[in-house]
Amino acid sequence: MFTQIQTAIAAILRAHPGFPPGLQIVARREKEVANDIEAGLSKLGICVYVLPPLPMRATRTQNEIVFIESSELRVRIIEQPTLNLTGFDVWSGFEQVVLALQGTNPADLFAAPIGLAEHPVETMDGQTKEGKNTRVWDVIFEGAFQISH
Repeated sequence: MFTQIQTAIAAILRAHPGFPPGLQIVARREKEVANDIEAGLSKLGICVYVLPPLPMRATRTQNEIVFIESSELRVRIIEQPTLNLTGFDVWSGFEQVVLALQGTNPADLFAAPIGLAEHPVETMDGQTKEGKNTRVWDVIFEGAFQISH
Protein backbone atom coordinates (compact mmCIF):
# COMPACT_ATOMS: atom_id res chain seq x y z
CA MET A 1 0.00 0.00 0.00
CA PHE A 2 2.80 2.43 0.88
CA THR A 3 4.51 2.05 -2.50
CA GLN A 4 1.15 2.42 -4.28
CA ILE A 5 0.53 5.69 -2.47
CA GLN A 6 4.01 7.00 -3.29
CA THR A 7 3.59 6.04 -6.95
CA ALA A 8 0.10 7.60 -7.21
CA ILE A 9 1.26 10.90 -5.71
CA ALA A 10 4.32 10.99 -7.99
CA ALA A 11 2.09 10.34 -11.03
CA ILE A 12 -0.08 13.36 -10.19
CA LEU A 13 3.01 15.54 -9.74
CA ARG A 14 4.57 14.34 -13.02
CA ALA A 15 1.35 15.19 -14.89
CA HIS A 16 1.08 18.66 -13.32
CA PRO A 17 1.94 21.40 -15.85
CA GLY A 18 3.40 23.81 -13.27
CA PHE A 19 6.78 22.09 -12.94
CA PRO A 20 9.77 22.88 -15.19
CA PRO A 21 10.49 20.42 -18.01
CA GLY A 22 12.89 17.67 -16.97
CA LEU A 23 12.27 18.05 -13.22
CA GLN A 24 13.19 14.76 -11.54
CA ILE A 25 10.32 13.44 -9.36
CA VAL A 26 11.57 10.47 -7.34
CA ALA A 27 9.26 7.98 -5.61
CA ARG A 28 11.23 4.99 -4.43
CA ARG A 29 12.32 3.51 -1.13
CA GLU A 30 15.31 1.53 -2.37
CA LYS A 31 18.93 2.50 -1.89
CA GLU A 32 19.04 4.03 -5.38
CA VAL A 33 16.89 6.95 -4.25
CA ALA A 34 20.01 8.90 -3.23
CA ASN A 35 21.49 8.42 -6.71
CA ASP A 36 18.21 9.56 -8.31
CA ILE A 37 18.13 12.69 -6.15
CA GLU A 38 21.78 13.48 -6.97
CA ALA A 39 21.05 13.01 -10.67
CA GLY A 40 18.10 15.38 -10.46
CA LEU A 41 20.11 18.00 -8.62
CA SER A 42 23.02 17.79 -11.06
CA LYS A 43 20.63 18.16 -14.00
CA LEU A 44 18.51 21.17 -12.89
CA GLY A 45 19.69 22.07 -9.38
CA ILE A 46 16.28 21.09 -7.98
CA CYS A 47 14.31 17.86 -7.63
CA VAL A 48 11.28 16.41 -5.83
CA TYR A 49 11.11 13.29 -3.69
CA VAL A 50 7.80 11.71 -2.66
CA LEU A 51 8.34 9.99 0.69
CA PRO A 52 6.37 6.91 1.81
CA PRO A 53 3.36 7.75 4.01
CA LEU A 54 4.06 7.96 7.72
CA PRO A 55 1.17 6.53 9.77
CA MET A 56 0.36 8.77 12.74
CA ARG A 57 -2.75 7.11 14.20
CA ALA A 58 -4.31 3.71 13.46
CA THR A 59 -7.12 1.41 14.57
CA ARG A 60 -7.61 -2.28 13.96
CA THR A 61 -11.07 -3.48 13.09
CA GLN A 62 -12.61 -6.87 13.82
CA ASN A 63 -12.08 -8.15 10.27
CA GLU A 64 -8.26 -7.77 10.33
CA ILE A 65 -8.34 -4.44 8.51
CA VAL A 66 -6.07 -1.73 9.83
CA PHE A 67 -7.43 1.75 9.30
CA ILE A 68 -4.79 4.46 9.23
CA GLU A 69 -6.86 7.34 10.59
CA SER A 70 -4.09 9.85 10.03
CA SER A 71 -0.88 9.76 8.05
CA GLU A 72 1.66 12.33 6.97
CA LEU A 73 2.28 12.50 3.26
CA ARG A 74 5.49 14.39 2.55
CA VAL A 75 6.74 15.74 -0.73
CA ARG A 76 10.35 16.89 -0.34
CA ILE A 77 11.69 19.65 -2.56
CA ILE A 78 15.49 19.73 -2.66
CA GLU A 79 17.30 22.65 -4.23
CA GLN A 80 20.94 23.60 -4.63
CA PRO A 81 20.58 27.33 -5.38
CA THR A 82 24.02 27.74 -6.95
CA LEU A 83 23.23 25.02 -9.53
CA ASN A 84 19.61 26.01 -10.10
CA LEU A 85 19.23 28.17 -13.22
CA THR A 86 15.57 27.27 -13.84
CA GLY A 87 13.98 30.19 -11.96
CA PHE A 88 11.94 27.52 -10.15
CA ASP A 89 12.92 27.34 -6.47
CA VAL A 90 11.59 25.74 -3.26
CA TRP A 91 8.95 28.47 -2.91
CA SER A 92 7.70 27.79 -6.45
CA GLY A 93 7.87 24.08 -5.71
CA PHE A 94 5.74 24.47 -2.59
CA GLU A 95 3.10 26.36 -4.55
CA GLN A 96 2.97 23.83 -7.39
CA VAL A 97 2.89 20.80 -5.07
CA VAL A 98 -0.06 22.34 -3.21
CA LEU A 99 -1.88 23.17 -6.46
CA ALA A 100 -1.28 19.64 -7.78
CA LEU A 101 -2.30 17.64 -4.69
CA GLN A 102 -4.65 19.63 -2.42
CA GLY A 103 -8.09 18.00 -2.41
CA THR A 104 -7.12 15.04 -4.62
CA ASN A 105 -7.50 11.35 -3.88
CA PRO A 106 -4.48 9.75 -5.57
CA ALA A 107 -5.61 6.55 -7.34
CA ASP A 108 -8.64 6.50 -4.99
CA LEU A 109 -6.41 4.97 -2.28
CA PHE A 110 -7.62 7.27 0.50
CA ALA A 111 -10.82 7.35 2.54
CA ALA A 112 -11.26 11.01 1.53
CA PRO A 113 -9.30 13.61 -0.45
CA ILE A 114 -5.95 14.52 1.05
CA GLY A 115 -5.35 17.98 2.48
CA LEU A 116 -2.56 20.18 3.73
CA ALA A 117 -1.44 19.54 7.29
CA GLU A 118 -1.96 22.18 9.96
CA HIS A 119 1.75 22.99 9.66
CA PRO A 120 2.15 22.49 5.90
CA VAL A 121 5.89 22.96 5.50
CA GLU A 122 9.05 21.95 7.31
CA THR A 123 12.43 23.31 6.26
CA MET A 124 15.83 21.65 6.69
CA ASP A 125 18.25 23.96 4.93
CA GLY A 126 21.92 23.16 5.21
CA GLN A 127 24.98 22.02 3.30
CA THR A 128 25.95 18.85 1.51
CA LYS A 129 29.13 17.03 2.52
CA GLU A 130 30.75 18.76 -0.49
CA GLY A 131 29.87 22.13 1.07
CA LYS A 132 27.07 23.09 -1.35
CA ASN A 133 24.21 25.10 0.14
CA THR A 134 20.98 23.14 -0.03
CA ARG A 135 17.37 24.12 0.63
CA VAL A 136 15.12 21.24 1.66
CA TRP A 137 11.39 21.80 2.14
CA ASP A 138 8.85 19.12 3.03
CA VAL A 139 5.33 19.95 1.93
CA ILE A 140 3.10 18.02 4.33
CA PHE A 141 -0.37 16.64 3.63
CA GLU A 142 -2.62 14.39 5.69
CA GLY A 143 -4.65 11.42 4.56
CA ALA A 144 -6.48 8.35 5.88
CA PHE A 145 -6.40 4.89 4.29
CA GLN A 146 -6.80 1.22 5.14
CA ILE A 147 -4.48 -1.76 4.99
CA SER A 148 -6.06 -5.15 4.43
CA HIS A 149 -5.28 -8.59 3.00
